[in-house]
Amino acid sequence: MEKPERMNPDVPATTGAKAERDDRPYVVRIRFARSGPAEYLGHLDMMRLFERSLRRADIPLAYSQGYNPRPHLVFALPLGVGVAAESEILDIETRGPFDPALLGSKLAGVLPEGVSVGDAQAVRPTGKSIMGRVVEAVYRLSAPGIAEAAARLEPMMEIPVEKRSKGAMRTLDIRPLLLGVEGTGQGDAVRFRVKAGSADNVRPDLLLQAMVKYTGLDSAAAADAEIVREQVILADVDG
Repeated sequence: MEKPERMNPDVPATTGAKAERDDRPYVVRIRFARSGPAEYLGHLDMMRLFERSLRRADIPLAYSQGYNPRPHLVFALPLGVGVAAESEILDIETRGPFDPALLGSKLAGVLPEGVSVGDAQAVRPTGKSIMGRVVEAVYRLSAPGIAEAAARLEPMMEIPVEKRSKGAMRTLDIRPLLLGVEGTGQGDAVRFRVKAGSADNVRPDLLLQAMVKYTGLDSAAAADAEIVREQVILADVDG
């Protein structure tokens, strides 16, 4: 009688199908705010600020390959110069799993004045970049007379404005991209909900341009308007 073949105890049993390997990156998604002097940093400056702060916090970052490796950081929607923010989204790729609460607390200890970290959570990307999932943004604009100007702007059927694209000026009708206008209960401040992202993107300066052009908003008041991005909305995530 033949002896049964001895199974290797070090090899896990299978059902005939190969075990799937999960090669997705490890990502911590943080929410951050900026105000004061930090409002006047450009996108590349913000990128360098977070790269430097993450290194100071000893976060095990994942880097790109090549002659000039860079950390894998992805901002959901770059901020314009002069725009404050209350809940921006940044994805940080790490070398293996990393406690998001620890990342948030360590990062908070090294960020400069005017930049603060809120929520942090681990996410497992499903393929589409966070930048490609941005669909809307909410801005709060404050300036003398802006509430009356916004009330005149909202009923308009068309709102053509001039926007620079690829080095040339072109006319863009932003009315289909303007999703909502409401007061904030904070005096001369109005909240605008607009389309945002890589395909359709309404910047706050276009809203101000439209109100100066069509509603009589004073140009000096528009130039000095306080701009705050309250929220960036992702498809299938935020309401």
